[in-house]
Amino acid sequence: MLERLHLPKIVMYQSRATFASISIEKGIPISTVSKCLGHKSTEITSRYYLKFGKVNQDDIRNQLESLSA
Repeated sequence: MLERLHLPKIVMYQSRATFASISIEKGIPISTVSKCLGHKSTEITSRYYLKFGKVNQDDIRNQLESLSA
């Protein structure tokens, strides 16, 4: 299927990072993304996936901190 769509071959695990970064960029709450990825906390998600994409990391971190307050 990838060949027919002219897409590069990727390791399936790489799609997790793509899913996470696009979801966060589109405004899906990090808590939702975290649950979809099977993480125990949003801290894990933010540690590994906020570095990807065009995300205002300060805004997201502030929102996460307000959740734990």
